[in-house]
Amino acid sequence: MAIASDIRRVVPYRSQAGACSLKVPLWHGHEDGEVIQGMFRVPARLANTPAHTNERHEFDVIAQQQFRDWCSYREKRGWFYVAGTLGMYGPYDEPTARTNDPQNEDVKQYIYTARFKRTAPLFVGLDDFLETRDLAKRLEVEDEPDPMPWNVVRTKEDTGWVDPLVEAEESRKRRGIKRSDYVVPEWWPKD
Repeated sequence: MAIASDIRRVVPYRSQAGACSLKVPLWHGHEDGEVIQGMFRVPARLANTPAHTNERHEFDVIAQQQFRDWCSYREKRGWFYVAGTLGMYGPYDEPTARTNDPQNEDVKQYIYTARFKRTAPLFVGLDDFLETRDLAKRLEVEDEPDPMPWNVVRTKEDTGWVDPLVEAEESRKRRGIKRSDYVVPEWWPKD
């Protein structure tokens, strides 16, 4: 009878590979940052208020607070705001779950657009990266994928069909083999 401490624990290969797999950095859009949209809601009475009124001041306070909350939310996920890129659009009616549902007239929606940059690079597992890259090549989503450093870039263009006799003759010449060594002599019996 084997003692429990003598039995070797078998770990599946996938879990071993996941623990020590190679990582590939991801590239994110533009070098100035990535444009991300956010939205916030305000009471309908504060939408389209004239400037220099109490309602407009109340709207500005809500918009600034929502923007600060949005930026802190993004910072916790590794993004920081690129100053001077804020845009605000609206008011819009709040979307409903279905087309025929009644609109909520008490609330209006505004949309922010701003540029955010990563504080640190994102990494993805090498296996996942290669699988996604192969899928994109198979579905012809990418125009021309970047050559990977371990792949040899072919300089000879693939023309399609190759004449096997011509290819064999070129191969023999490169190796210095004579064709006469492989030709069956005339006196060889034929079946």
